[in-house]
Amino acid sequence: MKTYLFATDFSQTALQALHYAVPLVKRLKGKLILFHAYEFVSPYMEIPANMIEQLNLEVREEGLAQLKIWKDMVSGLAPELSCEVEIRCGKAAQSIKDFAELEKVDGIIMGTKGASGLKKFVMGSVASRTLVNAPCPVLLIPEEAVYQAWEKLVFATDFLPFPQAFFDQLKALAGEKGRLNFLHISPYYAEMNPQQYVAFRDFVKGSLPAEQVEFNIVPADTVEKGLTSYVEVHRPDLLLMLTKRKDWINKLIHGSEVKRHAFHPVVPVLVFHEENEAEAFVEASLQQAVN
Repeated sequence: MKTYLFATDFSQTALQALHYAVPLVKRLKGKLILFHAYEFVSPYMEIPANMIEQLNLEVREEGLAQLKIWKDMVSGLAPELSCEVEIRCGKAAQSIKDFAELEKVDGIIMGTKGASGLKKFVMGSVASRTLVNAPCPVLLIPEEAVYQAWEKLVFATDFLPFPQAFFDQLKALAGEKGRLNFLHISPYYAEMNPQQYVAFRDFVKGSLPAEQVEFNIVPADTVEKGLTSYVEVHRPDLLLMLTKRKDWINKLIHGSEVKRHAFHPVVPVLVFHEENEAEAFVEASLQQAVN
């Protein structure tokens, strides 16, 4: 059974994401871990040490109480779903990373704020830090997203080759009913290599049924603007991104100016680092194919 960590700060954004995560993990036949991190209350000169200790104990107990409430909500939504709770003291993003590595979780799921929260939730956010440092795939759920079978998938690509094993899992994500759109955003200031595109297209066409595949090259001022515009107009069920060094997707995620779309998507975004595997989220599409 695969294990999925759902990171929560008990906000409305996280609550909405939980309603997406529960049916997804149920379909994946996995186990859900509700995870919360709280920061240690630092001692102040005028506050006695025993009072600081009591404050930290109260913060932890309040967090555990909230996790219990959320676990009860999960039971109400999916009584048969295996669900556990975990709480850690520390910075949220680092705590998520450490727990995911220690427990070898198969995927991380978390909610993200929409564009309205951009000014106060861009640089240094928990979502961005988790996405950059996670040891496993990360699924970002935007506000108001409602879970449905993944039939319209967009894979943001630079037309560079990637491991065959990942491509096999990409095909599995599409399943028998899904349509996989290979999308390349071509900035006006950058020249695309046509031979590279043709080689990539021929490889994909030789591996997937023609009716399940399409290719789109979209010119734009910047990658961020082009990707944002395309996704907002076409509204896929899932945006897939594979990050690797020196590619434009990596810049989209790690950069400063264009970081915003990756962490404030209008559709769910599933992000893998090159060393991660997509297998953890494949079962949802396989189940979709037989239902």
